[in-house]
Amino acid sequence: GQTINNFLLNPIKNRKDNQIDTKVDHNVTAANRVFGRYSFQKTHRIQPASLPHGDAGFTFGAGDGNIKAQGLAINDTHIISSSWLNEARFGWTSVKFNITPIDYGTNPANAVGLPGINMNQATSAMTQMTFQNIRNLGQNGNQPLITNQNDFQIFDNVTKITGRHTFKLGGSVTFRSREILNADTIVGSFAFNNNMTSNCAGTVSGCTVNSNTGFDVASFLLGYATTKTRNMFDAGTYTEKRPEWSMYVQDDFRVSSKLTLNMGLRYDIYVPWVEVDDLQSNFDEDTGTFVVASDGARIQGVDVGRYLQTYSKSDFGPRFGFAY
Repeated sequence: GQTINNFLLNPIKNRKDNQIDTKVDHNVTAANRVFGRYSFQKTHRIQPASLPHGDAGFTFGAGDGNIKAQGLAINDTHIISSSWLNEARFGWTSVKFNITPIDYGTNPANAVGLPGINMNQATSAMTQMTFQNIRNLGQNGNQPLITNQNDFQIFDNVTKITGRHTFKLGGSVTFRSREILNADTIVGSFAFNNNMTSNCAGTVSGCTVNSNTGFDVASFLLGYATTKTRNMFDAGTYTEKRPEWSMYVQDDFRVSSKLTLNMGLRYDIYVPWVEVDDLQSNFDEDTGTFVVASDGARIQGVDVGRYLQTYSKSDFGPRFGFAY
C-alpha cells in the first residue's frame, strides 16, 4: 500500500521562567568600598515531540527540562594610601541541567513486552525504533542528561604608583567541579528497513533488490530488525574537580607625555580534571591496555597519577605594548 502522511499532532510546549537580579553597594569608609551582586534564573520547560511517546531525537530536547543558574560576586576596593590600592574579589557560579526524556519513569518498554530495557530509573523510558519510511519512535538518545557545575574564584590585585610607574601584582585561584550523567542510547535502538521483507530477504548475496518490494513496517511487525544496539553504563553520576592558578605582574611606564610602555608577565597552571572516585581511564598505546586512574598510574612509562595525563607547569605569558 501507499504510505500517506495522515497523522496530525499539535502538542503544547510549556515553559516557565523566573529570574532575580540584586546588587548592593556600600561605602565602609571614605577609602573602602564594597559591593555584592547575586543573580538567579530558573527555567522549566516541557518540550513535546512530533509523536506522543517520542520520535527518537527528531525533536531536539524533547522531554522535561529543568535549568537553574546562580551567580554571586563580592568586590572590595580599598585605598590604602595615596600610592597603594588593593582590590579583592570573590565569585561563585552554579549551573544545573536536568533533562529527562518523554515517558521517563513509566517503563513503557516493559509494558509492550520488551524485557531488559527498563532496568532502573535512568533507563525507564521507551527504547528507540528507527525506520526507513516512517517517523522514528522512542526517547532521545542522549537523555537523561544531568550536569551540575560549580565554580569558585578568589582574586586579589595590588596597585602601586611610584613616579612614572604604575605596578600591578595579582593572582587568582579557581576551583571547579562538575557532576555529570551523559547517557547515550542506554535504552537501546532497533533499526528496521525495507530489505528484511523485500524479494531478497534472507539472501546473503547474488540478489538484486526490487525497490517495489519490502516495507519497514512489515519488517517491524515481523520483528526483523536490521541492527540492534545498546550502550550499558553506570546509572549514577560522576564528579570531576580541578583547580586553576594564575599570577601576574605588570608595569605601566610613562616614558614621556606622549609614550607609555605596558610590560607584564603572567603565569598559569591548568590542572587536568580528576574524578573524585577515580572513575575514569585512559589508553596506553604502548601496552594496548586501558589505565584506570590511581595515584600510581603510568602511561607510556610516564607517571600520570589520577590525572591520566601530564600538564604544563611552565605556562608563562609575557606581554608588551605601548601607547603613543
